[in-house]
Formats: sequence, C-alpha cells, structure tokens
Amino acid sequence: MRILTLLPAAAVERVSVALGKAVLVEAVFEPRQFLELAAVGIWRMLVIDPDLITHEAASAFVESIGCCAAPLIVYTSLTRASARTIAVLAKRSLAAVLLRGFDDSLASLRLTLDPGPLELLGGSMVELLAYELDELPPDVRRGTIAAFCASAPVNSPKALAVLSGQSRRSIDRWFTRVGLKPAKSVLATSQLIRAYSSLEDASLSLASVALISGFGSAKALNHNSLALTGIPVRALRKVFPPLGLIDRLGAELRSSTQCPKTA
Repeated sequence: MRILTLLPAAAVERVSVALGKAVLVEAVFEPRQFLELAAVGIWRMLVIDPDLITHEAASAFVESIGCCAAPLIVYTSLTRASARTIAVLAKRSLAAVLLRGFDDSLASLRLTLDPGPLELLGGSMVELLAYELDELPPDVRRGTIAAFCASAPVNSPKALAVLSGQSRRSIDRWFTRVGLKPAKSVLATSQLIRAYSSLEDASLSLASVALISGFGSAKALNHNSLALTGIPVRALRKVFPPLGLIDRLGAELRSSTQCPKTA
C-alpha cells in the first residue's frame, strides 16, 4: 500500500512510524510536485498539511486535489490559514482531519490512516492495474477505483457508467482500449475481492457474503468465483493468500490483446 504526503519532515516521520513497514510513504514537500504525483492512480491515501500551501496557491490546489480519487487526510496544527483551507476541502473530498498535538498519538494515526482488509485488497488491485487505469479518462478512472475501494459495492455496469459520467458502451470501449476486459468482468472482480474479505467472518452464510459483496445470490457468487479463479468460493481463502488472489484476478482481468488507441 502506498500513501503520498505533503507534510513537514517531522510529521512524515511520525506517520511512517505509526503505519509501519507494510506501508510505503512517499513524501514530497512542494505542492506542485504533490499534485503531479497525486494524479497518478496508485495511492491508497493522500495526507497533507495546508500550512505548506501558500495563500496564493491555495485555490488552485484545492481545485486540483478535488479531482484525485484517493481519500484525503489533513494532518496539521490548526492555524487561521489552514482552517480556511480545511473549510473549503470539507466541501469536496476531505476524509478526516488530525490535529498535531491533540489527535496525533501513534494509535490515533494508525486507526485513521490504516485501511481495513477490504480497502487493502482493493487498493492492491488498483496499484496492480495502475498502468491501465492511468490511460482511462479521469472520470472513468475515479469510478473504477471507487468500484474496488469504496465502502459499498458498485453492482452493475450501468451503475459504473453513471458514476463515471459515461454510457455503458463507452465504458466497455475504454476498458477494451486500455487492455482490460469489459465492465461486467471488472465489477465481478471487485465484488469477488469483497467476498474474499467477508469470508474471513465464519459466522456469515454464503448468502450473506453474496449480498455484502454485491452478488445477487450465493449461486452467482460461486459461479463468478469459478469463472475468475477456477476455485469454489468457499475454498478461496484456503487456496489464495490475499495478494495471491489479487495477482490471479489481475491476470484474469487483463485481456490478451489491447486495442489500438484512436484519436
């Protein structure tokens, strides 16, 4: 998992210690460089301190950061300038605010910044497909990332098309153009990742897992598990470790040929 930070050096160190070695923290200290990197769809999370953004650059920064798909966390001392920026960000894509000196115990940082198992797996798939996703139009890329990482499943290609501001046919054409299978396969993959995470709870019936993950029934869940992995759904966790499943599904999702780009 990767997160991108625009923080003072001491704050970067504290975030890195809180998250441990399993998370790659990429630190930059210039807002322009941060925005360039943030636009690349490989980040699980963005963490910023608004005090590193000048008043003159704040408006353009807020406008640009609102187009990024990754959740945004503010980690700052609350100054008058940062409070104004936070108020504007809160209307756009702000996921949480942590105040240095109040909310920045290592436990609080870890609780806020460390994603749950589903988000880890969905984020790993987004990272694996970063090259293909970066070739998609911004709205389609954001919608696809949401399908893998959002708390609720995207249940149909039509829903993904609406989320992305495109027609169903246009979504499929874009996926094919960048070398991925159509939206139906993309969504089945995202739903199977959700099912894999839910299977960790032994108290859930297969029907409940199917509902949580966005499949209509246990039969549909098992059918898609077999189609995508060759393994019955109940055996997924025994056969595949988490990242092994991601590698298998990523290979399945990539089509064997890539359509040439057109103007």
